[in-house]
Formats: sequence, structure tokens, C-alpha cells
Amino acid sequence: DLIDADWGGGGQYPGMPLQIALSLYRTGHAELGWDILKRFMDYIDYFPYIPQNPRTDRAEQDMSSMPLETSSGAGIEAILFGIFGLNPQVDGTLEISPAYHHEYGNAVMRDYHFRGHSFDVEMLYSSFKVFRDGKVLGESPYGRKMTIAKSGEVF
Repeated sequence: DLIDADWGGGGQYPGMPLQIALSLYRTGHAELGWDILKRFMDYIDYFPYIPQNPRTDRAEQDMSSMPLETSSGAGIEAILFGIFGLNPQVDGTLEISPAYHHEYGNAVMRDYHFRGHSFDVEMLYSSFKVFRDGKVLGESPYGRKMTIAKSGEVF
């Protein structure tokens, strides 16, 4: 069915690999998560943005249904909550445990808003730094989670 190019027809949902990548990061398989994200970046050779449902028989976007959507959001989630390891908690704390890969080089995520504050995470070669409202909260080696309480206390 070449007319119905959404989840039930001749197209595909590109958000699924991104959701799998996030799940791999969350379950401790960061190397596999990065492999999927890295291969997914080839999409930019075919599409100006991540479409909801590209046709699988040729590189083309079906304009008959959702033009901007959840698949792009899945990529953002994989980066924020997978690569940068942001994990907001119901009790108001924010856990941060990035999954570094040497191919990232030095990477920075800026201006993540949580509970009225702005957080930045800077990933360096051997450690990561966390900033709240522009001030350094701390630095930690990879593999050691940093938890920020509502009060701003780091543990």
C-alpha cells in the first residue's frame, strides 16, 4: 500500500531506532546505544529533518499525514537522557550519569530546565561537570552518578 505510508502501510516509523537507543543507554548498554545513534545520523543524507514516516521503497516523505512529530522527540530523548544521562526523579532530585564515548570529544548540553533551575552538563575525556544556574556544582568520573537534591546539595 504505497498511499498509506504511516505506521500501518508502506512507510516506517523512524523514531523506533531512537527509542531503542535510549533503552540501551538506560539498561547500561551505552556502546550499542551510540552505535544505533551514529548509524541513524545517515538520515540527514536523505531528509532535511527526521520525518514521521518516510517511505521505505524510496527516500521520500509522505506528506499526507503527520509532518512533525514524535520521532524527532525520540532523538532528543536519546541524547538528553541517554548520552547526557539526565534522570529526573519524582522526589525532586536530578540524577546525572552521562555515558561517554571517545567519538563525542568534549560535549556540552546547556540549559536543561528542571524545578526552576537551568542545568548544563559538560562531558570531558575522563569526567563530567554539572552546572546549576551557571555555577559549577561538581565534577565526577564516568560511572559515578551525581545526584542533585531540590536544595542544590550534591551527593
